[in-house]
Amino acid sequence: MSGAQRLWAAGVVVALSLGAVTSGTAVAAPTGSGAGSSSGSSEGANPLFGESAQYNVGGLGPAVGSQTMAYADFNGDGNMDVAATGVVDGTGILFGDGTGRLRRNQFVHTEVGANAVHTADLNGDGASDLVVTNFLSISVLLNDGRGVFHVDRTYATDFNPDVSYRTGGIPFGVALADFDNDGAVDLAFNNLVPVPGGVGIMRGDGQGHFGVPQWRGVGLGKASVVAGDVDNDGYADLAFHDLGTSGVWVMVNDRNGGFAAPRWNLAALPSEDLKLADADGDGNLDLLTANIAGFSASVHWGDGRGNFGPPQLIGPAAAPCAVAVGDFDGDGIPDIAAGQYVPSTAMIFKGNGRRGFDYVEQHTIGLGPQAMAAVDLTGDGRPEVISMSSLSEDVAVMVNRGNERG
Repeated sequence: MSGAQRLWAAGVVVALSLGAVTSGTAVAAPTGSGAGSSSGSSEGANPLFGESAQYNVGGLGPAVGSQTMAYADFNGDGNMDVAATGVVDGTGILFGDGTGRLRRNQFVHTEVGANAVHTADLNGDGASDLVVTNFLSISVLLNDGRGVFHVDRTYATDFNPDVSYRTGGIPFGVALADFDNDGAVDLAFNNLVPVPGGVGIMRGDGQGHFGVPQWRGVGLGKASVVAGDVDNDGYADLAFHDLGTSGVWVMVNDRNGGFAAPRWNLAALPSEDLKLADADGDGNLDLLTANIAGFSASVHWGDGRGNFGPPQLIGPAAAPCAVAVGDFDGDGIPDIAAGQYVPSTAMIFKGNGRRGFDYVEQHTIGLGPQAMAAVDLTGDGRPEVISMSSLSEDVAVMVNRGNERG
């Protein structure tokens, strides 16, 4: 979504939020954020999550896109860590301590316009590496095994002489998976414009290097790409969020090194974030979107054969920009978190086991949430909700209170 569209949607939401306040509806107000600062919430007496703490990443600049955050155990200490990108020129690495707290360890400069980050072991050394898409390049960041990253090579579209290959297009969003099942991680990236193609597929060699893009025509102006096995055949497929057609394109792996023709699915207008997750526990991946001006999140239920139903709205939520799925209360039923741009809060919706979700609480997070994920930072088996915010340039952590709640 463009800055103008987001500001328009935010303005509408501000007006409605003011009306909600005068009518007696509680709206959580965001607080200032800093390294380890905490914020307020509007939960009941025994909430699922504690108040959020925001950890400043520093040097990012505002974030764009919904894939500006990735997580893995980067330094091998058994605790989950976080990487976050911003448009200035790089990626911040934050180490987790196993209690839900984060600390910045490194800032890696890539190029201007860093808009997405994804993690996988690219060279088979057992350490999680990173791939960052910038406005005119793709950067591969290799991990030394201790959580320290360096730019190994850059695949660029401009006239930078220090590049490995010129990709073409404007990279915006990245997915990593072994698409041809040869044991090496491959790369798929969105092209923000449809020329020379809507998506580029770059085959990995297992050493952290990628080949020339194979272009596929998909969509008009896409904002994110995710990989997952949507038809349960053991091969990774692709889904793309397309702002130009207000839909989600799905490309099913043909199991011969390529993909079948893309299928279009209507999304709620206008949608922002895109996730693939099993939101009802039936073993099939579903599509989830955050609908910034639609005042809702949405689920498209998957049938396990690569097909998805129409959007089922979840909400209401004011200007949601990001969505995450996890079993927050340990009852075996998936729940949903939605990050609202204005006000900057995370709303929690509890799954009822019948493909329905009920609002239970919300918490203030960093200003202008851009990305959201459910990840176990404390090692207790219950996921925390983490978010990356574009205006405050921080990562917020809401620690799961499962052990305290009993």
